[in-house]
Amino acid sequence: MSQHSDTPKMGTLYAIVLYDFQAEKSDELTSYAGENLFICAHHNFEWFIAKPIGRLGGPGLVPVGFVSIIDIATGYATGNDVKDDINFVNLPTVQEWKTNIARYKASNISLGSVEHAQPSSVPVLQQQQIHPQPKHKSFVIDPDVVTRAAVESFGMEDEKYWFEVTCDLKSGKGRRLKRCYQDFYDLQVRLLDSFPAESGKLRDPNGQWTRRLMPYIPGPVPYVTDTITKKRKDDLNAYVGDLIALPEYISRSEMVLLLFQIRENGFDHEFPLKMGEIPANGSNVNKGEDTVLTNPTNTLGVPREDNTLTGEDLQLYEKLSELSLTNSKAQSRPPSQLPPPIKPIKIKFYYKDDIFALMLNTNITYAELCSKISPRVDTENFRLFVKQADFDAEEINNDEQIAQVIQAKLKISVYDA
Repeated sequence: MSQHSDTPKMGTLYAIVLYDFQAEKSDELTSYAGENLFICAHHNFEWFIAKPIGRLGGPGLVPVGFVSIIDIATGYATGNDVKDDINFVNLPTVQEWKTNIARYKASNISLGSVEHAQPSSVPVLQQQQIHPQPKHKSFVIDPDVVTRAAVESFGMEDEKYWFEVTCDLKSGKGRRLKRCYQDFYDLQVRLLDSFPAESGKLRDPNGQWTRRLMPYIPGPVPYVTDTITKKRKDDLNAYVGDLIALPEYISRSEMVLLLFQIRENGFDHEFPLKMGEIPANGSNVNKGEDTVLTNPTNTLGVPREDNTLTGEDLQLYEKLSELSLTNSKAQSRPPSQLPPPIKPIKIKFYYKDDIFALMLNTNITYAELCSKISPRVDTENFRLFVKQADFDAEEINNDEQIAQVIQAKLKISVYDA
């Protein structure tokens, strides 16, 4: 039915930033170690078009070598070559991404834009209510109102962490549910897309950013341990509490209700609540032999703030885990991929009237550098020189010179041979 039905579907990626990156050009995105990114497109497998998750900014260019691709289903780094990850999801190139954006804008032109929309008597927040919500075929939606929700503990089964969620319903029933991190993360992404005004992503008629109502969620990390999962459990506990306190057109939307529905997973169940009863932590629930349930949540007040794990947090939790024997579980997986020991350095190249930049490791060889430059110039045979302000210095033709140029962050001139 769609005129683009024969076009292969293009996907997206998620990543965590390994190193601080300071934008030097208007099309680059300043990003910080530990920050979570939504990857939209790539340029020559060396730059990503990325948008930060949980704050304003972007889209913009970020070096591929500054991030680690995350498998959102597990929370682990994929450990793959970045080209394999890009090809696996059919991540679009920058040009393909721009074309898709232009096509989308053209197909929705009748809706107008934020910049040109005429003032309306209907508040922005009320307009969000008319947006159709995505359907989910696996559940029958129960309109029963959730009055309390908590993430009480976490466990591990089949080498995958999961969280025990409890909720009270207005009807006097209670539910105990089993959810994975991806369930919360997928919900957050849908909410941010469906309610941009409430996510602080739109400007009001006065040009000011709308106030953010959406709670924050802990972002994906390169690897997961018991200590990190305990932090996630506490953050997700605060998240679900804030979630059900949102305005009804959000908290009672289908996408939020889906999180608290009974699923056929052998764990989820519903039970009657006695008058004034709040489900106790660690109640009698059938758990598999491989399940480890631990760290019940303190249901007292929890600070409501952005609890996304940062690179600094990760270093702290690693050190705490090393000092604590009680939190060390045999089931904890080692990191799938550790950050590279050397931070890539941006080197600028000048060829004819063109200027381009490459992110290079200091151990790159002369041959490897030439293979990166070759697609960007008009000939297979070219020469490299150290570029000074008004002249070109010595010619570069060996590995040792390349290492010196990168360490000194010098510029390079490229000439046809």
